[in-house]
Order: sequence, then structure tokens, then C-alpha cells
Amino acid sequence: SVRERQKPTFFFTEWRPTVSIGTSQSCALDIDTTNCSKHGVEIVRRKSGGQAVYLDPGYIVFGLVSPRSFFPEAELDQLRRRFTTVLVNSLQAYGIPAQFAKPDNAIIMSNDSLQTIGNSGQVLSNAAIYLQGSIRTAPPDLSRMLDVLKINGNALQTYQKEIADALGYTQAYNPDIEKEKIKQTLLENFGKEYGLTFNPEELSSEEKRRVEELVRETPQRLEDKAHYKTRGVCYFFVGGKNIVPATRHLLDNTSPSTAQDSTLSEVSAHA
Repeated sequence: SVRERQKPTFFFTEWRPTVSIGTSQSCALDIDTTNCSKHGVEIVRRKSGGQAVYLDPGYIVFGLVSPRSFFPEAELDQLRRRFTTVLVNSLQAYGIPAQFAKPDNAIIMSNDSLQTIGNSGQVLSNAAIYLQGSIRTAPPDLSRMLDVLKINGNALQTYQKEIADALGYTQAYNPDIEKEKIKQTLLENFGKEYGLTFNPEELSSEEKRRVEELVRETPQRLEDKAHYKTRGVCYFFVGGKNIVPATRHLLDNTSPSTAQDSTLSEVSAHA
């Protein structure tokens, strides 16, 4: 936890096929829970805002958690830009033409087409800041991904080709690059950016206990509240605008998460 670790901590996590939904996103409108069960895809509701994210072993997922006093940035936009820019620079080191796009996306522009390849999210509290990011390294199992995701109650399989065109991944630009090499570059670049030297360390027994508690809390957290609404799929939206024209009639725009969406009275952070 932040109380236990008074220094910044950087970590990577590995994911089985999972849908992660935003803290105030409607599970009923944006997730097909029946198909999740059929495909063995897990569902979690994270503490940060934003939209549905599909994760599997083809993604690199990482985070930086620290006491709030470590970050001089006062504004959420500054936190997002700085963190995501390190992600972008790490991809560029391997010849991948990634760019930063507001508020917290890594994109690739090619012949006027736009692809998303990475993104970041934030959880803020009075005590701590938790910044998280993901990079797509391989094409997802698109049929399964679109079976378990919806937009405003609508199935997405019909739009498979258009959606595939919007999903960039590192292997398409550098097929020889290995996940572990990208992870090492991320670690080095985040260390340089924030003036840190990271030393390998195992989770403490208290941190492992808290992880187990969070797993047990998952069913209750998935329940929708009255004000939860459709927010769509993270990879299809940049700056709140839907970049998959074929699906714009389902949801054309969605507001990016605000500082209020991302702020908690207290945050615990674990790998």
C-alpha cells in the first residue's frame, strides 16, 4: 500500500482475457456478461474512470504509484501528458511511429487513418497518485473481444473489419520486438523521466492480503448504480471522439474522465 511503500513503485501485471470497466460505466450496457462466461473472460471494475478495456497476454500493462507529494504537477492533464509521453517515447525507440493524443492516448497516424496502440489512466487521492498504462503488442482475438464488449447495449461483431483497422499493435511495425525488451525500455525511461532507480522487490504479505480482499470484493463492485451510463470502448475513442465511423451511430462522443472521476478519498495500490 502507499502507507507501506513511501517511495514510488513501478510494476508490471500480466492479464488473462479480462474486461476492465470504468468506475462509473454501465456493465449492463457495455459488457455482454453471458459471452464473458462462455469465453472464460473475467470482468473487473477499476477505480479509475474512463471506458471499457479488453486485456489479454498480448498487452503490456504497467503502473506507477507514489505518495502525492512526489508529483509536482498540480493538474490532471499535466500528469496524463507526462506519463503518456514516456510511453510514446518508449515505442518510438523501436521505430514505432507513436504520437501523444489528448488526454492520455498513444496513437499512430498513417495515410490519414488513426489507430490506438496504448493509453493510460489515473487514480488520485489526497495521499497518493496511481498512474497506469497499457500497450498492445499483438492483435487481440477480435472475435472474442467483440463478443464480450457492447456499446450502449449493441453488439459489435458486425463492425469487426472497421474496428480491426483502428487497433494498432507493436508487432505490425516491428515484428522482432519482444515484450520483455519493451518492458525494460519502459522501466528505464520512466526511471529517467522521474529521476528514479527501481530495485526489484516482492509484494509484502500485507499487500498480498489486500489483493485477495479486492478479488473478493469484485462481485459487489460490478453492480451498476442508477447514474452509471454507457461509455463505450476505450480503444475506439480519442479525445472523446469515436474514431470508428461505422459505430458512431451507437455512440459518437463520450466525455473523457475528469479529475472528479479519478479522485478517491483514499487509494490503495497493488500489483
